[in-house]
Amino acid sequence: MKFQRKGELPGSSPGGFRTAQDIIAPESAKAVHEMVAVFRSGYPEGRYESGSSVFFDWALTRIKNISYSQEDVKSFCLALARFQHEGDFGFRAQRVLNTLVRQGKEDGYVLHLSHLEVRIDALGFGNSKRLTVEGDVGDIPGYEMRGGQLIINGNAGKGVAAKMRGGEVHVNGDLISLGDVHGGKVFHYGKQIWPSE
Repeated sequence: MKFQRKGELPGSSPGGFRTAQDIIAPESAKAVHEMVAVFRSGYPEGRYESGSSVFFDWALTRIKNISYSQEDVKSFCLALARFQHEGDFGFRAQRVLNTLVRQGKEDGYVLHLSHLEVRIDALGFGNSKRLTVEGDVGDIPGYEMRGGQLIINGNAGKGVAAKMRGGEVHVNGDLISLGDVHGGKVFHYGKQIWPSE
């Protein structure tokens, strides 16, 4: 039996693994190419200053013009593996992924991130949909959520559900700490931990 290693994707090649490009469905190629272009945009000579709102605004404007499905978002998650060692990867990834979910036409999305070595912070920021993350996440998942559900099938860092005002966060893995939760509910392995029962 083969076990998937971080940074590698399951497949049927002789070595047991394939690259993200090998397994992106042909019908998703155009949308994924456009998503990657947004992810890599706004970087003069490949450099970017963290914390600026310029990249977020740019991503929002560009993503509004992309027609995409849940399957396209899944393929984009797989494609992220090739960029995870670039500077500010986590910052860029969370901005694009959160915007894809918030602007998407579907009621729910699944982010497949278990193949990544880098844990992405602030996934589910301002979420009001049903968002499932397959894999570990970084700090402040569910930040400022207003409704919906965030289901994390993996480990979570510090500040889970920080400033959340509505909805539910479910962590089906280890978590370091809760944030300053203002509303909603938080569950750990199915047991409600905030507000305490």
